[in-house]
Amino acid sequence: VSTVPTIPAADVDSQPGLLSTILPPELRHRIFSYLDVDMLCAVSHVHPEWTAHAASEQSCRALCERIYTRQSRRSMINVSRFGGSYRRMIHVRPRVRTSGIYVLKYSHIKKIQRDMWTEVPAGAVLETVYYRYFVFNEDGTALYACTTTHPHEMIPRFVRMRIGGNPQDKCAVVGKYDVTRKGNVHVWARHHWTDVSMEMKILPAGAVEHEYSTFGAFCSMQFTRHRACHSGEWDGSRNDIAEFEVPSQPFLFFRDWRL
Repeated sequence: VSTVPTIPAADVDSQPGLLSTILPPELRHRIFSYLDVDMLCAVSHVHPEWTAHAASEQSCRALCERIYTRQSRRSMINVSRFGGSYRRMIHVRPRVRTSGIYVLKYSHIKKIQRDMWTEVPAGAVLETVYYRYFVFNEDGTALYACTTTHPHEMIPRFVRMRIGGNPQDKCAVVGKYDVTRKGNVHVWARHHWTDVSMEMKILPAGAVEHEYSTFGAFCSMQFTRHRACHSGEWDGSRNDIAEFEVPSQPFLFFRDWRL
């Protein structure tokens, strides 16, 4: 049985990463295995020992087996497609990011109808702005909302839904998702009045640039299809599937450690 020696608290405070260097390797691996990709990247800068551990095949394998089996809803993953390297797999194979929020902002200019009851002054422009949000969880569920509420107000509500144990929100719903190895994302969610199905395509790194969004891989998605079905029978047997036009703007990822 491995034992951990006792060290003064002052030494731990003055030497970041010291505690992990004295832990048995199996215990260190167990602790790091609970972190998501973004958090693992962040802590890898604490100490050279942490850097080496975060980049090891053992850590990357644990991440790949946890992330891709849940996001693809498959029991096994094929690392041979990536030269047998789990480290290459985690960097190359598309996945949705789970430590933040994907946001699509869409604005629409509404035509003003002029009649005797119109109170809008001449020359005014009516612009409607709404946002679509996705917060993806590692367990294969996703929080979705389409609302006019600004991200600064909406993110705390998602935090309450995700961490606070309160899944109820007047704008957001809980759905499920999967991601194919080619980067196609499919989300299903149920509103009180209908079921919705949305499909996105994960874009390559650098395909979309935005000064406020997070940079890196898997940070943007293109909206490709949006459908609704009142009965929830997506095979078309009820003939009640409605197809909607999708905006050309992409979803952008914003990292938020609260999520």
